[in-house]
Formats: sequence, C-alpha cells, structure tokens
Amino acid sequence: MKFRLAVIYILFIWPLSVLSQSTSLKEVTGLPTRELYDLMIDKKGFLWITHDLGITRFDGINFTHFYNPKQTSLSGTGLLEDRQGRIWFNNFTGQIFYIENEKMHLLAGYDYKKESTFPRIGLYKDQLVATSKRGLFFCDTKTLKCRYVSCANPAASGTTSLAILNDRIIAYGAARWYIYTDKNGLKAVDIKGNNTMLIGSNSSTLNTQTFKDTAYIASNPAGVLSKLIATDTSITITGQKTYKNFINTVSVLPNDVLVNTTQNTESINGIQQANNYNLSDVVIDHEGNSWFASLKKGLFVQYKQIDWNKIELPKTDADDVVKTVQQTNGQLLLGTQGGKLMRYDPKHPAIKSQIDLPQPQAPVNIIYPLGADDYLIGTSVDSYLFNAKTNIFTRINVAAIKQVVSTDKTIFLATATGLIIFPKNYSGQWETEIKSQFAGAIPQHYSKPYFLSFRQRCRALCYDPYSKSLYVAFKDGIYTINSKGAQPFLYKNAPVYAISVTYADGKVIIGSIDNGLIIIDHGVVSNLTANQGLSTNAVIKMKAFGTHLWVLGTGSIQVMDLKSNNFINNYNLPSLSDANIADFEEMNDTAYVATSTMLCKVPLVKPKDGPGYKGYLLSIKLNNVDSVLNGSSKFNWYNNDLQFNLGVPIYHNASYIYFKYRLKQDDNTPWQVTKPGERSITFPSLMPGNYVFEAIAQHPQMGPSEVSVLYRFSILPPWWQTWWFRALIVVLITGVVVFIVRIYYLNRLNRQRIAYEKELAIQDERHRISSEMHDDIGAGLSAIKLFAGAAKAKSDKNNVLEVDKIYNMLTDLSDKIREVIWSLNVDNDSLENLLYYIQFQATKIFQYSDIDFDTNVPDNVPGVVVNGVVRRNVYLIIKEILHNALKHSKATTVTLNFRIEAGNLIAVIEDNGVGIKNTRATPDSMGMKSITQRMQTIKGKMDMNSEKGTVITLSMPLANLKGI
Repeated sequence: MKFRLAVIYILFIWPLSVLSQSTSLKEVTGLPTRELYDLMIDKKGFLWITHDLGITRFDGINFTHFYNPKQTSLSGTGLLEDRQGRIWFNNFTGQIFYIENEKMHLLAGYDYKKESTFPRIGLYKDQLVATSKRGLFFCDTKTLKCRYVSCANPAASGTTSLAILNDRIIAYGAARWYIYTDKNGLKAVDIKGNNTMLIGSNSSTLNTQTFKDTAYIASNPAGVLSKLIATDTSITITGQKTYKNFINTVSVLPNDVLVNTTQNTESINGIQQANNYNLSDVVIDHEGNSWFASLKKGLFVQYKQIDWNKIELPKTDADDVVKTVQQTNGQLLLGTQGGKLMRYDPKHPAIKSQIDLPQPQAPVNIIYPLGADDYLIGTSVDSYLFNAKTNIFTRINVAAIKQVVSTDKTIFLATATGLIIFPKNYSGQWETEIKSQFAGAIPQHYSKPYFLSFRQRCRALCYDPYSKSLYVAFKDGIYTINSKGAQPFLYKNAPVYAISVTYADGKVIIGSIDNGLIIIDHGVVSNLTANQGLSTNAVIKMKAFGTHLWVLGTGSIQVMDLKSNNFINNYNLPSLSDANIADFEEMNDTAYVATSTMLCKVPLVKPKDGPGYKGYLLSIKLNNVDSVLNGSSKFNWYNNDLQFNLGVPIYHNASYIYFKYRLKQDDNTPWQVTKPGERSITFPSLMPGNYVFEAIAQHPQMGPSEVSVLYRFSILPPWWQTWWFRALIVVLITGVVVFIVRIYYLNRLNRQRIAYEKELAIQDERHRISSEMHDDIGAGLSAIKLFAGAAKAKSDKNNVLEVDKIYNMLTDLSDKIREVIWSLNVDNDSLENLLYYIQFQATKIFQYSDIDFDTNVPDNVPGVVVNGVVRRNVYLIIKEILHNALKHSKATTVTLNFRIEAGNLIAVIEDNGVGIKNTRATPDSMGMKSITQRMQTIKGKMDMNSEKGTVITLSMPLANLKGI
C-alpha cells in the first residue's frame, strides 16, 4: 500500500506541483546536437531521445547512440516501447526501426519507398500501427509479422496521422477521418462539432498519445488545438483553443497535457510552464525529475525539489554563511565564516542571540563544549574560552585548532602547530601523570596555562580509554601515543593517512583518505570500504551522535549505525553537488546541515519502503567490438578482452553511484568497486574457463540496488587445448609409439631371423666339419693307431718304447679330436647332453686310478640349448678341476654333483684330499687362470673352500649358457 501511494504521488501529484510553476531549467550537455524531437522514459527508467542525428539513450551519466547501416536519414521521432521491451521510432524518410538487445534493426515489412511521407506510429495493444497511403500498417510486436489494412470505401485515401485510444484508433489524412476497431476494421467516418472546416483548411496532425478518452489534433499555422472524442461510427470535436504561436507538439503526462509552441509551453488549462525554449516534448522520469526537449537549445532537466527547510538567519554580510554547528542544552550554537556566534532554538525556530568574536572576520572553525556554559572557540587566527552566560571571551595562545577531545582532567587539541595537551586544572601530579601516560610530551612552562605538546602539525585526534592511547593524525600518518611514546599505526603493514578521527560507542574510528573507515574495537581492527556500501573510500569528515556516525565523503553524507556497522539508507540528505558541506549536527531526529549556501534542517524520519532501483547490463564488448546479450555466452579463446557496460537509470546525483563487482570462478572471489560514476568494467586477457560476472549498484543514500547483475559466460580453450585435440594427440602419440615399437620388434625379429640363419649356417658348417673330421681325420687316425699297435707287437724290446709312445700320443690325439667333434656337432647342443657327456668323460678320467669317483645328474634337466663354444668351455672347466684333483689332491674320493637352482646350473666338485694349500696348484697356475677366464666368458661364479679337502662350487646362469 505504501508503495502504491508513493507511485501515485510521483506519477500524478508531483508532476502538477513541479510543472505548475515556470522555473529555470538546467541544461544537460553531451548530445551531439541541440535539435531534439522526442523524449521517452522506458520501463527500466532510461531516457530515450530522438534528434536530428538519430536516437540516443541516457542513464544519467552516459549517452549511448544507436545506428543502422540501412538508414537513409538520421533524424528520428515517434518514440515507443512495446510490451517486449523493444524501442520503436521512425526517421523522416519513412523508415521504421526498433532497438532490441542493444542493436538497431530496420522493420523491412514497412515499404517506405512507396510512401509519400514519413509515418506516424503508435502502439495499439500488441501491435505497432503506422500511417500509410494504403490505410494503416500493422506489425505484431510478438511475432513481427506485418500486414496492411485498407479502407473499404473506394474514395478513401491514405492516412497521415493517428491517435491511439483504448479500444480504437482515430486516423486522419487528406481531410478524411477513419476509425479502426478489431471488429470493424478501418472505416471512414464523419466528424461533428463546431469549426470542423478549420482542421481541413490547415496542416493538421493528430497527436498519437491521448489523455484518458480524449484525442488532440493541432492545426497550423492557425495555432488551434482541437479536443476529440470518438465512437465506432463518428468523431466529435469537444473543444478548441487557439494559441498565439505555431504548435510544435502535445506532451501527454500522467495527469496533465502540455502544449508546446515555438515560444512557450503551457498546461492545457493555461498555466505557463516554460518560456522561450521552443520545446518539442516533456517527460517525467521515475524519480519525479522533468525532462525537456528543445528544437533549438537541446536537453534540459528540472530535478525534483528536495524538501529541505532552510533556516533563515539574521541579515549579515552577503558572503557570511554558517561554518560550524554545535548542539548544547537543546539549542544550537552556530559559528559563521564572518566570525559571529549565533544561538538557534529549534523548538521555537529562531535565532535567539548573536555576538561577534573579538577578532572580526575570523572564521569560526571549532565550537567545543567544556561543561556548564563554557566553550572552546577556535578560529584560524586565535582561540578563546567563551562563557555563554556572560558572553565573555578569554583569549588563549593557540591558533588554527583542527579538533578537540577531552577527558575528566585533560583537553587535547589538534592544531596546525602540533598536538597540545591542556589540563582542566593544572597540578604537578597532573603533569607527572601525563608525562607517564604519553611518553615524549614536552612541557611548555613559559606560558599560562601550562601545557604539554608534540611539535608536529596535527590534523585530528581521539582518545581511546581501552588502550589509554591517543590516536593522532600527523602529516606522515596515524600515530598512537601512550606510555611507550609515539608509534606509527599500521594497517596491513602500511601507514594510514587520515584527516578525520573520532571515538564513539567504544570504538576508535579512522576516516582514511584512501581506505574507507578503519575501526578499532577493543584492539580488534576491521575495515569498511566501498565494498560494504561506503560511498567513497576517501573520508573528509566524521561526527558521532549517539549510535549514529555521520560520514562525509567526496560525494555525500552517509549515516552509519555504530551497533551494526551498517549504513542507514534513504535519508534525503544534501550532497556536495547541491552545495559544499561545512558541518552537520543531529538532534531530536533532525539533521542540521551547514552548506556554502544555507543552513537547512532535514527530518530524519524512518526510511519508508518505496520504489527501489536496479542496475542493468546494457552491452558487452568483445575485443572492443559490441556483442549482443541474447546470443551465445561461449566466446572463442581469442575473444578474451571483455568490457561490461552497465547502466543505472538514476539522474539526480548519478555521478555518486558506483558498482561493486566481481568476476568469479568460485565463491571466494573478492569484490572490487568502480569509481563513482564509472559504468564500464574491463577484464583483459581472460584465461579459458567458466565465469560469472556479478555487479551490484551502490547509492550512498538509497543503498544497494534491488537486484544484482548476473552474467554467466565461458571462454573456450584454443583448439590445441580442447579435449578432442588432446584425445587426437594421445591417439597420435599412441600411434607413433605403436609404430616405433612395431618397427623395433620388426627389426628385432629381423635381427633374430638373421642371427638364426647365421646360427643355422654355423650349425651346418659345424656339422660338415664334424662329419669330415669324423669320416676322414678320425678314420685316418684310427688306421695309424692300428698300424702303431701292430708295429708295437712286432718290434723288439729296443724299439718298443718309442712305438709305445707313438701309440699313446695317437690315443690322446684321437680323444681330443673326438671332443672337438662332440663340441662341433649341433646334435649335442643341449644342457642334458652336456651333463651326461661330462659325466661320461669324468668317469673315464678316474677309470684307472685309485680314487673312488662318483657323479650325479638331476633327473629333470631343463631343455636349454647350449651352443658348441659354451659346451666346450663348461666341459673344459670341469675337466681341468677333475684333472687337478686326480693329480694333486691325494684324495681317496671325488664327487661331481649337478643341480638346477634359481635359474643357475650348479656344479659341486668335492674331494677329501690335502687341499689346495698343500699342493703345487696355486691360483696363478695356468690351469686356474684358464678356469677363471672360461668362467668369466660364461659369466659364472666359482667358490673354492679347502679347509677339509677341497670343495669347488661353480654357478653358471642358464640364460648365459644359451650362447655368449
């Protein structure tokens, strides 16, 4: 209900109060031309303007211009907004355009080339209607389907102007009248009433907008405005009024009709509104501000008058204004620029007394109550103790006081010459306590009253009883002064610069010049900035009144609740755009504000619920090129420079509005703020990923906007970072690996094949050699051996010895040749064959000796192929060890045991002889060297133990027996 009453006031009662008086208007600059034709406030609150260079939107800060390459002329008129939010208008060459999603489109369905004049357009229900030489043109705003409607009367000509009523359309053209209804279509009708011929004899144009059930038609050059009412079958003139000048247009407001002529604008009831502006249109925005379009002078605004009660002061010098306000005993003490003190009684609004300071023309900067009727008065020249009861000033030798605070015993002064500490009643004990509490204070005993000081220019100060410290704003930052002396106060390891410091509600509050409010609450430091609703991070002045902290920034006054640290919105307080604010005071739910032009009082009523405001995302620029908002929200990786253009349709103090924003990829993304009045936010070189842009408009008095701007979008990765490309790379790499592995294994197989072929060739050759040796050399040796045996039998005793030696040599040679033939024969290339051959040969070695020899071969011998070279080396190693045992060990038993263990062939030769140490065999002997070399060849290991007899263990990897 409150909201409805507020809207009724703004839309109906307020326009009358504003427009019922002729006042000077404020020019709004920034348009490219001064020739304006039409104005419109859209549903969001934006101001639209058509002019001789096209169409423009205004949000209080920025003018946004729209163009279309198919325009045959720039000048536009006929502003409309349909239910879908499209903005419609036409140009003077007959084209009809609409703006949707920040793009301007030509309505191709209207054939402007066949028209003799530009159309008049209006909105009838969900249809755009335009005049045409064919009758009327209709476009369904939901589907954009177009059609023409003609009059059935053969004598009918086209239409040149129209007026939209609730359930019918009045159309006029070539002195003929028409009525359109959904039921009957377009029908020619007659006009009734007095002086109907005047309309036909002049250039007459219907006003598209109607007021209630009344239409208006302006006839020029006669300057006559006729009022019309219509039924389905007729039109009646209900009244006419003649104006002295040419009628430009008729502006229909919510509760009034304005007639704009070349010389003035007046209400339909004759009340003058604006003179000598040559207006073409007038509209009222959602705030109640009135906007005026001139055909010659451009755009003007008359802001809604703020209800500030100006306090009338006694007649003083023309330039004298109130500079300082201080409440005392239910009244206000006022200090002026001209060096006067005034007492104002709010209960009986009047200045009760006035007195000049001893030093004339010295501005009063400080009025500080000391108790009872005593005050400290500070000027730029001198300072005084003032008794309000006796009106007596006592001069003290302190100049340029910036701020005063006090405790029970002490007064602290921030001055241009330093920090001064005064006693309320001097005593030696007081001085001792002050020196102890504020180390470094210098006593000044050469003047009375005695005081202590820190000799450095001081801007502001406050005393914190919790830490028993002074917080002082020196030129190089905030310092704390206590029993430890003066220490710089750091916030986030940086000095804090401020010109305002206060103590309120148990908190020290520092108004910094670049970091908002820094609050120290019993040692706990917090920070309030523009992110939390502060209008600006630069604080000029603060004053505390009870639980309210008044904060003056570079833009406006804000009131903060000290209990919650939240700002109280909707107090209609002056801002720096209204006047320079010097001081303020709160008393009895009333604000008293001293500005450079007046002293006013503003009731601090409880904020009422009313129409809020919204921020809008108007457009996005990708790499400095506009992008529509209803298109894809997925952008290519090279379109990663984004500029978000925002708008807030608030016009009074629009430059104070700022945006709190963030571009988040998670909920921990911190907020940032724009500068006041800034409406564009840029994010350059964004990395691929998913983003959410969030922005909230902030008004210093109205608080945050009702709804935050949200826009979700994605920056697509470049093609070389996409999943399909990565999958392709994986496939390619896999293919390359497979190809390389395949080539490797093919080459390996080829090498194995070649090696196998070589091995087969070698085996064939070995087989041939062994066969030939067996068949030829072996047979020959056997024959020689037989002959030697025969010769031995026939020889006499003298020759028997030589023949026997020959026989033995042939026997040894024959055995060796058999061994070579055995090693060359490929049929013997197996481990099992090797072991049994060694067993056989070892048994022969000990056949005719006194040594008891035993050998053992495992039952299950792996089917390992052992080539001839390896077989011979293994055989010769074991043979050499057995020969050494036979010759040198003096043993009675020798054993040879084989076993397969952990992939190795283990051969253990053991005897019960005297051991290696007691024989002639040494590690350096030829036999041992030969054994060692052969073991290295087959990469085997030999272990020898001769403590009790000799045990030799040979370990030969089966893998190495296949061929070295």
